[in-house]
Amino acid sequence: MYTLANIIAFTGNVEEGCRVYMSVAGLYRDKLREQLRVLPSEQREALLDESIRVLQSMVAYGLEAGCNGDAFTRRAYESLLVTKGLLLAAERSVDDIVEQYGTATDRADLARLQQMRARLLRLEASDNRSVEEVATLYGNILALDAEIAARCSQYGDVSGFMAVDYEAVRESLGKGEVLLDFAEIPHKTQPREYVCYEIRREYEYPRVHRVCTLGQLDSLLTLEGGERSRLYSGESGAALEQLIGRRMRGIIGNARTVYYVPDGEFYRIALEAITVEGQPLCERYSMRCLSSARRLCEPTQTGNITCATIYGGLDYGEGTFRPLPSTAKEASAVAAQIGSAAKVVTGSDGTKRRFLLANYRNVNVLHIATHGYFYRPEDADAPVSLQGYADAMVRSGLVMADGNTGWDGDGQTGLLSAADIARCDLSRVRLACIASCHSADGEVTAEGVYGLQRAFKKAGVQSMVLSLWAVSDVVTGEFMTAFYRELVGSKYDVRKAFERARASIRERYSDPYYWAAFVLID
Repeated sequence: MYTLANIIAFTGNVEEGCRVYMSVAGLYRDKLREQLRVLPSEQREALLDESIRVLQSMVAYGLEAGCNGDAFTRRAYESLLVTKGLLLAAERSVDDIVEQYGTATDRADLARLQQMRARLLRLEASDNRSVEEVATLYGNILALDAEIAARCSQYGDVSGFMAVDYEAVRESLGKGEVLLDFAEIPHKTQPREYVCYEIRREYEYPRVHRVCTLGQLDSLLTLEGGERSRLYSGESGAALEQLIGRRMRGIIGNARTVYYVPDGEFYRIALEAITVEGQPLCERYSMRCLSSARRLCEPTQTGNITCATIYGGLDYGEGTFRPLPSTAKEASAVAAQIGSAAKVVTGSDGTKRRFLLANYRNVNVLHIATHGYFYRPEDADAPVSLQGYADAMVRSGLVMADGNTGWDGDGQTGLLSAADIARCDLSRVRLACIASCHSADGEVTAEGVYGLQRAFKKAGVQSMVLSLWAVSDVVTGEFMTAFYRELVGSKYDVRKAFERARASIRERYSDPYYWAAFVLID
């Protein structure tokens, strides 16, 4: 039917093609609801990959068909809503169901499955691996995974997140609020294109707007030698205003609050720092970055900080990573703002093992000031300890105490990978601040950014403060101190605290290089 819809539209009967495609989208949604419940993870991922490909193609189909502000646009947006973060939502659903309804045996088996997968990754990256050992471990993983999936099907519905549709998102918006949900559209013969769906409470159907192409963004990056931090001032800043800023202002119109969900290269762009007539968008509007539009429909946890765990001033040992004495000062300053609820972990105590074994059920703020890393497979300067891994979640992470031993040696000691973090239970943590270089970086996919962003979301964190590029230790320390001061003073209004702290940095350091790197993602 998917192929038929494309053939029909190609022959000129666009209306009939759209009707068939809408049926296709409905069938895929039904298929996902029926099968997510019972499929083990490997088969589930195969189904999700296929669904993402077909459903996301609906966005491009609607554009070519000239659909906008109609029933097809709504169905196309709902397809986008389902596919964005689909794997992440499905994985979290399984974990949540086992945690909430499963027995102690179920939870132990899920932990054992995670350990087996981590071991398989290490074996696959090793030159000394045994084919028989890999095959045996893989078979054991499949068997245990299928067993856990069968139990989950009796406990609850892992497809519950799919209940959020256009109507639910629309009704979550208030007067003067707008949601911009970006989508990356691949073309066979042309550069990838970016569009955004405009959603308001008063709109019966969403509207879709063309924004720019990947080629246009790449041209700006080439102009600045690939340095993303330089895009927001000078000649590039003016070009970015012409390319995106004015377009955004025209779409936003008279709205006061702007929610936006990035996609593709927009994950790496500080949208709020783009200027219009000399004024950054964040000064014109209250802007809030969401990991998914589904977040609008979820309750926001509030209340005072009762327990905060703060890492800083870690002892990396002798080797590649130099000490960061400024992070010890930052940790002390943050703890001083929070008060008696803060617990500082420093020096040789801040190990990977301590982080993984800690109980975060009573922790609602987690602050980590340390070195971060992310390497792509093609990066020539990647350390030997990270080579051979295909999974971006293993190639990104944070350096903990004694990290130089792992970096220069076994690849494990002191290196807290994104994959490690994703296996933690941080569902009670309302805020994670990761004060490290490029903490928002990672491998951009149709599923989002595979790296620390995905790791903390998979672990259950509600909001994250991350960095798009490397900023000086001094400015980072000043920002974090101001942020926590505002956070405590505002009775835990994260968005207000973030905006005020960033504004205070902007007053002292006007260049966007200093203040635009910090992003808050809900």
